[in-house]
Amino acid sequence: AFGPAHDGWSHVASDQGGTRWDAPYVAAIDADGRIVLAGQIETQTSYDIGIARLLPDGALDATFGGNGRLQTGFDLGGHNWDTAHSLFVRPDRHILLGGQTQSNGTVGIAVMLRPDGSFEHRFGDAGLFALTDPDGPESGVLSAQRMVLDGDYMYMTGSIINPGVLP
Repeated sequence: AFGPAHDGWSHVASDQGGTRWDAPYVAAIDADGRIVLAGQIETQTSYDIGIARLLPDGALDATFGGNGRLQTGFDLGGHNWDTAHSLFVRPDRHILLGGQTQSNGTVGIAVMLRPDGSFEHRFGDAGLFALTDPDGPESGVLSAQRMVLDGDYMYMTGSIINPGVLP
């Protein structure tokens, strides 16, 4: 009975241009049984974070982002490659995403959404947080691959590559 055609499949397309290369990398189930997906969508000029929420039967949840899906990008300059690698649905149904953006270097990022898909403005800079390297993007690649929540604390793990230390 899952999916719009009740055949066990559900498809979420963003269709933002480019080659329409869209990929969910992480998924979670919220307390209401809704499925939250996040990853990367291709636009005509870059890649943004794509987020969708499905009802338990696989239909898009129209109460989320207006049509069941939304996209966000950090646009830090240059060709942006924004990706969500971690997803956590809090008990209050807020959605926390962790990942990275690549433009003039790679930067660890986090996004906090309210249950309706709007940005939680009390988090970071109007719902968006970028963990930049204090030495600047030219100093290396900073990548936040995973995120863990513990009470009121968020921990981001990943890697940093400093080209000055490479042989």
